[in-house]
Amino acid sequence: MEQISEIDFEQLSSSQQKLWQKAKKTFELGQYPYALGILSQLLEQVPGFLEARKLSRNCAAKITDLSSPSMINPFTKIKIESQAKKNFAKALSLLEQELQKYPFHPEWNFLLFKLTLSQGLEKTAIYSLELVRKHHPEKTKILHHLAEYYANKDNYEESSRIYAEIAEKDPSDIKAARLAKDFSARSSMQQQKWGSADGIRSLLKDKEETENLEKDSRQAMSKEQLQEELALLAQEYEKDDTNSQIVREIASLYESLEDWQQASTFFEYASQLLPEDFSLKEKATMVKTRWNRFQLEELEKQLENESLEEQKQFLLNQRENLYTTLISEYHLLVKNNPTEPIYRYQLAEMLYKTKSYDEAVTHLQKIISNPRTRLSSALLLGEIFEKKGVLDLAIKQFDKALEETKEMNSTKKKILYRKSLLQEQMGKSQEALEGFKKIYEIDHLYQDVAKRVEKAL
Repeated sequence: MEQISEIDFEQLSSSQQKLWQKAKKTFELGQYPYALGILSQLLEQVPGFLEARKLSRNCAAKITDLSSPSMINPFTKIKIESQAKKNFAKALSLLEQELQKYPFHPEWNFLLFKLTLSQGLEKTAIYSLELVRKHHPEKTKILHHLAEYYANKDNYEESSRIYAEIAEKDPSDIKAARLAKDFSARSSMQQQKWGSADGIRSLLKDKEETENLEKDSRQAMSKEQLQEELALLAQEYEKDDTNSQIVREIASLYESLEDWQQASTFFEYASQLLPEDFSLKEKATMVKTRWNRFQLEELEKQLENESLEEQKQFLLNQRENLYTTLISEYHLLVKNNPTEPIYRYQLAEMLYKTKSYDEAVTHLQKIISNPRTRLSSALLLGEIFEKKGVLDLAIKQFDKALEETKEMNSTKKKILYRKSLLQEQMGKSQEALEGFKKIYEIDHLYQDVAKRVEKAL
């Protein structure tokens, strides 16, 4: 099956761009049926061009009766779902025909959501449910899926807002009311963290910061409250262990409790229950990766304390296996989220541990300008260049990292100390001494700076 991706105007061919301009012009002139025909032709060629799909909805809304949408034809629905397994583009085309008749039909838009989300066309998927949200807010069961999507993307503010809208429409929906409050609290915690005085730099103060990005946004409830809710859900799970929503909620609670093994198990099971949910598959991969990182951390601790050579070798072999697993998982996360810098940094970090320096450098150079990963990427690049023996480039990266740390904190002292050591290796004794002095002024007990500075006096 040919892979379909979402594209923008610049990615269209010249003939497709002309077709798009023609469709817009005819729409502006009020020639809606003609514009709809042009858009159908364009979407046949580029089904991932969301702007054409949006204009198609607007055209259809001008020439159809929106007052009372009919029931969908179940045989047509089955035909489209069956076609999606063989020819996804054809299935989208068939579904588009139905949406041209009923542009805001909640069931057809929900089907578009499920199909496009399964193929990673997330903008298209979300657009379809946002239409339901706007035109059919009474369809609360469908809107639960939109709220869940935003929650899985850690957009707690929007998720809370949708759950609140659901609870307002359906006061009997206790779950929506509860989740509206829960995600509102998580949103507040999230905003406080990212909006603090230290800002993003405080989150990126050392090489392990990326592991904590999600952790801090999941502290809205106490441990006891989380465990109480988990106990209640466990009773529901015993009655029906195939209820995907219950499984998903249990997984999220284990994640909040940082029980990564159980969270991974339940997210994986949830993704099996909902194989068409692309975002859930991604979440399962992410949590599984976190579980593997936790195991890696535990192994590192054991290795530090292990004295028996035979047992130490066994642990080293286990660590290598975990490296391989994590690299594979991060490759998948980067493939599915090419613009997310955190995943790419974590992949580079694992590649560094396995001495795959060149590939690690390739990934780090793609995210070095991103403020979320600028400091950590510069640090890791500096370490890699140091390992490769390219000391001048290592110093250059350490300088970039120093620019990101204004205060003389532990991170800055560490960077400055390593830079000074490299300068010393390169025979730049005076420059190295200046670096050691800067540390000495603030913390004369740091490493051996006192000895180095006092010896030079």
